[in-house]
Amino acid sequence: MHMVRWQPRYSNYMNLQREMNRHTHGQMHRRWNVPTDKDWSPDVDVEERENEYVVTLDIPGVDKKDVKVSVEGNVLSVKGERKYERTEDEDGRCHCSERRFGTFSRSFSLSKRIDAGKITAKHTDGVLTITLPKAEEAKEREIEIQVK
Repeated sequence: MHMVRWQPRYSNYMNLQREMNRHTHGQMHRRWNVPTDKDWSPDVDVEERENEYVVTLDIPGVDKKDVKVSVEGNVLSVKGERKYERTEDEDGRCHCSERRFGTFSRSFSLSKRIDAGKITAKHTDGVLTITLPKAEEAKEREIEIQVK
């Protein structure tokens, strides 16, 4: 006997409609620059090493003066803004605009305490690299077991 999974009568059409709505909604927001719940958010890598955390953010087109990095306790916050720079043709009409502009904010909760006085940040070719050294008390260490 061959078993067939039951589906509502118009499920294929409903799935197709749902996908079309999702696709056109996203296209309209990009095409007409309608702001969504968040304008844009840079891609981030967070890497934990033995003595430090390294956080890398892709922020092309963002000037370093428009970025603020702060640490409170074990929470790293990065805020900034990519300003809208419109390129126009001779008639002043924009034919395509897919890049995102506006403010962004990212926060990261780190699992161990960091040494806030030794944090460094570098902005090179649209990539922000933040190095957060772990505090001495936060570093893992092996405890030698005494034998009596």
